[in-house]
Amino acid sequence: MDEQSLFVAALQLPPDQRAAYLDGVCAGNRPLRVRLERLLSADGHGLGILDRCTVVAPGTHRSVPLAPGQVFAEHYRLTRKLGEGGMGEVWAADQTAPVLRPVALKFLHNRYDPRSTAAARFLAEARITARLQHPGIPPVHHVDEAPSGRPFLVMKLIAGRTLDRLLVEQGTGSALWLGVFEAICQAVGYAHAQGVIHRDLKPSNVMVGAFGEVLVMDWGLAKVLGPGPDAPPAGADGESDPAVQPAAGTLEALTRTGLAMGTPAYMAPEQAAGQWDAVDSRSDVFGLGAILCALLTGRPPEPVTLTPAPTGAAEKTFARLAESPAPPELIALCRRCLAAEPADRPADGATVAAAVAELRAGPRNGRGKPNSNAPGPRSTPPNSESGAGWPFSAPGRWRSSF
Repeated sequence: MDEQSLFVAALQLPPDQRAAYLDGVCAGNRPLRVRLERLLSADGHGLGILDRCTVVAPGTHRSVPLAPGQVFAEHYRLTRKLGEGGMGEVWAADQTAPVLRPVALKFLHNRYDPRSTAAARFLAEARITARLQHPGIPPVHHVDEAPSGRPFLVMKLIAGRTLDRLLVEQGTGSALWLGVFEAICQAVGYAHAQGVIHRDLKPSNVMVGAFGEVLVMDWGLAKVLGPGPDAPPAGADGESDPAVQPAAGTLEALTRTGLAMGTPAYMAPEQAAGQWDAVDSRSDVFGLGAILCALLTGRPPEPVTLTPAPTGAAEKTFARLAESPAPPELIALCRRCLAAEPADRPADGATVAAAVAELRAGPRNGRGKPNSNAPGPRSTPPNSESGAGWPFSAPGRWRSSF
């Protein structure tokens, strides 16, 4: 069970039984125990967390399971399921009016009540994404709800594969991965400039399209900061925009009291510890470094642990990086992104993108111009079945082709 589920389960017990419950589920994990006790204490002070619980009790949800052929909002006919995550499930669909085109519909997961804070976060993804006009961020065309009240987003359908799948298929080491990583950094850097952080960067949230386009997906955990040209006015926690401002006791408010969200291997230490006042663009930079680590070594960093005894996770990660045949400058950049202290990391995604661009340019000639033979991504469409022809399938390795 994740921390949210443990917290919800504890809330449903009589107060005099909670300590024994925490003894069992925390099993000596003191930081987890402290965070759960903090949340339980907050609820006891009248924040009303339980009545805003996001998880639907068994047997109470009436939403009809999704299936091919179902039509929503009159114009969207489901064709096939593309996948699902913790918050929702995504379907390919045909839009029939006012234009004909394939689209993707992302639905709030069936296990959540449409009136819950999970639904509010789901809709916040649309509002946040709408302010991010960048080719590396998928646009939201429309927001609606099913007859059951289950919200859904209508988004661009991307023909491609996720970066984690491509990494398995193509392996590590090709210098052409750098072009993909630079594109990720550019999209994230743009979001940072708009006052938005992603908070869940990982290869499975990156889609590489059929023509080499790179998109950063799943902004469901994104957070609006300030400043930025489209950011809300300064306020508590940088989220004073009423459209995204969480109410007391909601899931978003809970994150600030220590409920960590994200994917452990890709989370910055401050994010894993639930120190949300310290989470900013540099936390996303850690996620970028974790993606780069996966591209260089085939695996993400060792997950950050919150136990008092040091586990040497960073040392193990850096030892793996040292064995990579990548150029020392690239390994050094990855290490800076993965620094334990936020102040020791690059400031934002744009800074990382600029460093990668300089590395991709290669050695400069006497006139100060980049090497024209430096590798770059191809635009040849892939064979959707075999994977041949993908922009990253060149056999060159880091040192031989960088």
